[in-house]
Amino acid sequence: TSDDQVSIVANPLIQEPARLKEIFTTGYFKDKSYYRPLVNLSFRQEYQTHGLNPYHYYLHNLFIHILNAFLVWALVAIVTENATVGFWVALLFVVHPIHAEAVSNVSGRAIILSASFVLLAAITFIKSQERNNKILLGVSVISFLLGLLCKESAGVLPMVLLAYLGF
Repeated sequence: TSDDQVSIVANPLIQEPARLKEIFTTGYFKDKSYYRPLVNLSFRQEYQTHGLNPYHYYLHNLFIHILNAFLVWALVAIVTENATVGFWVALLFVVHPIHAEAVSNVSGRAIILSASFVLLAAITFIKSQERNNKILLGVSVISFLLGLLCKESAGVLPMVLLAYLGF
């Protein structure tokens, strides 16, 4: 569907083994407007393993979405100090139709993979502040940077965390 043709079917960066380094020097749509090398690396791994069989691409998107639901559960449980609230928010997150496009379009991987890293970064940041733990803070920074390597919108996380600290 839509961007799947460009990002997978006609993408020599994921199909040709000799072009691995180009994933880190070329934009997502082979231009300079988007830089998402981790998404291309995930597509490359799947292409090397499963070719163009869409079943595996969709299955991996579904697994990432389910992982994100658990991360939402953890984050909400930490913020509200209530695991039950976290569970119900995560359940709403996992079934809400707003996620349909990101999960059902293979190229939506950029959104859901970035969300995984951003959610992990938020969780580890909050825990690092609670415990005054520099290792967790480092994990948070690395997770944030990995999120940025998936989708540019991850860049709002520092402002969200500052707002969290302020409130």
